[in-house]
Amino acid sequence: MDQHATGPQSGGGAGPLAEVQWPREVLATSDADVDAIIGDLPQLRGLPAAEQAAVFERIHDELMADLDAGAD
Repeated sequence: MDQHATGPQSGGGAGPLAEVQWPREVLATSDADVDAIIGDLPQLRGLPAAEQAAVFERIHDELMADLDAGAD
């Protein structure tokens, strides 16, 4: 896993310095549609925290739409 520091020293906000453990890869599921949606998770590692929420929201919305569409 990659480690990124957050907190005041890194410009990540107030509070004590924390280590974020990012997975190096996203594991495959048994659903190709889900795999395609969560395949964007690794890009979070390079984004500022302020931009990560939009990615999580998009992934959440796409997963909910896939769930609403029914099983493959």
